[in-house]
Amino acid sequence: MPEPFEKELSELLEAARPAPMLSEGWQARVLEAMAATASRPSRKETRPMRRLAYAVAFLLVIGLVAAGVFTRSRPPDGKALLISAAQAMEAASSVRFVGHRYVGNKTLPSGMKMEQHDSTWSFSASERRMERRIEFRKGGPQRYSPGGRPVHMTWGIDLDENRWWYYDSRTGICYAADITAVASLATVVIRSAAKREEKKLPAVPIPDLDWLADGHESVRTETRDGREIAVITYTGTNTRASPPLAERHVFEVDMATNRLLGTKRYVRAEGSEEQLIETIDMEYDVPVPGVPEDAKMVTATAKVQEAERDIPFPSPHKEKYRSLVMYAPDGEEIWRSDQPR
Repeated sequence: MPEPFEKELSELLEAARPAPMLSEGWQARVLEAMAATASRPSRKETRPMRRLAYAVAFLLVIGLVAAGVFTRSRPPDGKALLISAAQAMEAASSVRFVGHRYVGNKTLPSGMKMEQHDSTWSFSASERRMERRIEFRKGGPQRYSPGGRPVHMTWGIDLDENRWWYYDSRTGICYAADITAVASLATVVIRSAAKREEKKLPAVPIPDLDWLADGHESVRTETRDGREIAVITYTGTNTRASPPLAERHVFEVDMATNRLLGTKRYVRAEGSEEQLIETIDMEYDVPVPGVPEDAKMVTATAKVQEAERDIPFPSPHKEKYRSLVMYAPDGEEIWRSDQPR
């Protein structure tokens, strides 16, 4: 083969990687380059040799395509996809979970049933502001405010506005405190809380499933509204339940953004039908609903407390810590955040 063609073919084989590394239209560009190279004149080259080189290279590329070198020949790895989804979740400015979780119910074969909940976490990328809201839509009288409205609690700290607030719909009161005098500890609180929540976020929709006996993973992809979605399924036996339950956990990930779209958990008792007991749908980068306009605003006080606590393990010792505490006007403690010293 002429040297230029060998170079082109070498570069082509060097670039033979999975499809995500190749941009759209790679097939046409490869064939154009091959045709152009094969048509270049060479003093030592004969026409039969040039045609043979072109045919061999063309068949080689076709063989690579058939073998899956240029396409995603291996199925995606479920754990790797969920790790990427967890990282994408931590990077989002806010995450909202809407779904159902289970509660005990002895009348059902699995001993469980679903209840609805709605939770929202939000973080500022600058770590200057944090908000969190939890809403319970169903689950008994204790989950409702006066008038039958769902219970929700909202709290947040804004270091730029020097404001710390807490609202509970069961009382309809929003306590708000000026944190100017305690700004240094408030900064520690918001940063440690943000880190703690970021670590906890993925654990809500992506639990550790290593405890399932006889666990099995499967991954398939499908196109939905023009988007490639990975459907990751884990099956196994929950031996902690009595009697044991067959379980199926399903996760859906948007391949373009690595974002988890939703999860479902199914259980099946022996001799009964499979039962859906948990669902979570995800939203990203959406505003956290704030304190209602009709909330009663009460001025609270923010204070710093220094204390020690006894720690029995791994060996008995005392641990010093500082607490940021919110007090109501009558001295009632509304909120506390303990920080190790």
